[in-house]
Amino acid sequence: ARATAPDPEAAVSPLGFEALAVEEAVGIDVSEAHGRLTRLVATVRSRLSGGAGAHQALATIADAVHTVCPQLVNEAAGGLYSGALASGTCDCDILTVTYLTVGDALGLPLAAVFLPDHVLVVWDDGRDRIYWETTAAEVRPAWALEALVPEGAEGTYLQRQSRTQMMGYFYQVRANYRFAQGDEAGAFEDYATAERLNPTFVLTFNNRGRVHLLRGDADAALADYSRALALDPTYADALYGRATALLML
Repeated sequence: ARATAPDPEAAVSPLGFEALAVEEAVGIDVSEAHGRLTRLVATVRSRLSGGAGAHQALATIADAVHTVCPQLVNEAAGGLYSGALASGTCDCDILTVTYLTVGDALGLPLAAVFLPDHVLVVWDDGRDRIYWETTAAEVRPAWALEALVPEGAEGTYLQRQSRTQMMGYFYQVRANYRFAQGDEAGAFEDYATAERLNPTFVLTFNNRGRVHLLRGDADAALADYSRALALDPTYADALYGRATALLML
């Protein structure tokens, strides 16, 4: 059974199913996505039933996920997990969550790693640490990822995201959806939950800053964009947003 009002810090289902529950709680139909995700997990479980090494497991997950998400775009279904799975149109965020869902269900040592404007997974079982590019289904060397981290933002990126932090990601996605639906109060509640669960996620503050600008609240926008830039001083969207807020002021 799926929860309709999940506690973000007491999730018990594999990660993607918790994401669907978060969306379902605000009236989004997740039934098709739930069915696809269930079948995907079952497929990977059957293919890995005899056990596998890290590279084989990652390749097996990649092959199965491709059947659920055959199309790659920059932004899928407004970020909604259910919409992306239902349409088969996925971005790096959706792919990573799907990998983590399989990992949760099968007990695999997978976690998310965020970079500026990108996200991938890392396999770390204490022996092997493999950074896996979900969109290309290939290994990325750690030095190549480190080169993408801006100076001054080392503490923000390349950290393995906990389950609680990933739930924060889902709540900021739902906040964006609720604001687009005209539910401003609900959106700000979700942004607050996202901030509490993951206080180092740049997009939460950047997106809330954009909402403040749309509402004409330049002071609040300036505060959120400044929070985003404290985490990543080179984040272009936040620099532009802060400049816009300053002009408004």
